[in-house]
Amino acid sequence: MRQEIGVWKRAAASLSSYSRDEDIVRRALEKKVQRLQTMLLKRETNSGKSKADPHFCSTLAQMKQKYRIRDKQLLIKSAVCVAFVVVVFFLHAIPELQRLSLGWTALLGALLLLLLAEREDLEPILARVEWSTLLFFAALFVMMEVLSKLGLIAWIGSLTESLILKVGEESRLSVA
Repeated sequence: MRQEIGVWKRAAASLSSYSRDEDIVRRALEKKVQRLQTMLLKRETNSGKSKADPHFCSTLAQMKQKYRIRDKQLLIKSAVCVAFVVVVFFLHAIPELQRLSLGWTALLGALLLLLLAEREDLEPILARVEWSTLLFFAALFVMMEVLSKLGLIAWIGSLTESLILKVGEESRLSVA
């Protein structure tokens, strides 16, 4: 905020007093500087006090009671699995370490979590999975990879490019 005050002061000082309009603008800038300085002073004096909203505190307490963590060990195991997946994703950027694809990495992370969870009854967990959505996206990715291998995506891209190049230069953006 101090930097902003300095900028406004310099802007006010740079105005000359040749016309009445410039005087009005300079006075408006000086008023803005004064307002910012009082805001800064209030902020500095209130910095020691807590500004927590009492409604926020009560809502937070209700949420902590209603949505408390029931299984802290599972939370820690899940955090370990997420950390594993993120680290392997970052390692995927190194060309020498690109042994696994990103899909296999995600699948290994899910399997690691299932193993670490040590649940004897996996059927209720697997019953809650939306298999239709997962199969849809899997089929979509397979279809896109097949179309890419066949060259259809590149062919459609080159066809689109030639269509755009046939249009006049002033209309290319709207055609694209």
